[in-house]
Amino acid sequence: MKLDTLKAALCLGVSADTVERWIRQGKVPAHRQGTDWVFHLSQLRDWARANGLPFREHPDQVQITDSIEQVTVVQALRYGGLHHGIEATTVNEVLETLAQVAPIPSADREELSRRLKEREELSSTGIGRGVAVPHPREPLEGLIDRPSITACFMTSPVAFGAIDGRPVSAALLLLSPSVQTHLRLLSRVAFCLGNGQVTSMLTEGHQSSEELLERLDAVEAHIGS
Repeated sequence: MKLDTLKAALCLGVSADTVERWIRQGKVPAHRQGTDWVFHLSQLRDWARANGLPFREHPDQVQITDSIEQVTVVQALRYGGLHHGIEATTVNEVLETLAQVAPIPSADREELSRRLKEREELSSTGIGRGVAVPHPREPLEGLIDRPSITACFMTSPVAFGAIDGRPVSAALLLLSPSVQTHLRLLSRVAFCLGNGQVTSMLTEGHQSSEELLERLDAVEAHIGS
């Protein structure tokens, strides 16, 4: 099955501009057909999986959201992914792992890791109660076009220099394409983390990912109510 640029973008969950940028950079498998670029579904799927990117098999069934500004915490987590059993013993190892599993092309992972470490040197992103919210100092404008939250759950708590001195069991990597999106999503994350059951589910790790997402969805429903 062949795809045009728009359908390839829908499969990958990014904008057509991002796909075109990846074509220019030689990052994505694309083929010239006259004046247009085309993609083979199987090749694009394999490339996405090799680069740790989400992939939708049926682009014609994808619904485009009204605006990335309206993305919820649950939607951002579903896109970014939840990863259990992370064996990290230092802050840098946690940040490097987050960069490796985040929904960005593999060619950008080293740069993301560098940015996360630079931000962490300014002050700890450990916000207390066993949770950290790492993020770059500046939004990833030009590198991503939709926000994501990638959750990593450590097998053993990691000393993070958190404000309450408690080691971190869950790290939520927040990536945004703009300042406005970052601030909105960060405020929603803070609201959810104000719920004791949510923080317990994050740090104790007894529940499944779906149970956690269901609880977050219920808590988010009260934002603005």
